[in-house]
Amino acid sequence: TKRALRLFSIGRNDDLREAYRQSIRRFTQEDLVFLNKSIFNEKTGWRHKAYRPVGSTSRYTQDITRGKTWAILLAYTINSYLPCTGIKEGYYNYEEFIN
Repeated sequence: TKRALRLFSIGRNDDLREAYRQSIRRFTQEDLVFLNKSIFNEKTGWRHKAYRPVGSTSRYTQDITRGKTWAILLAYTINSYLPCTGIKEGYYNYEEFIN
């Protein structure tokens, strides 16, 4: 019988993965803070699929300009979001993300 394959990256290093797992164990779940960066613009809400009658073409007409892009930078713990959310027009670069 055929079985599902599990794909692994060719650059995967099991020793480094195990070292990371060992080092992260010293933290409790309350110590961890997660960062999430998301972007959105008018293109975010565009439809890519639609219902249609059999034999006809699916069409969706709208203005296809992307509009302004906004970035949201969130920090959160296992309990809640932290009050240091950043929202800006454009993108966060490396320096802005680190600061």
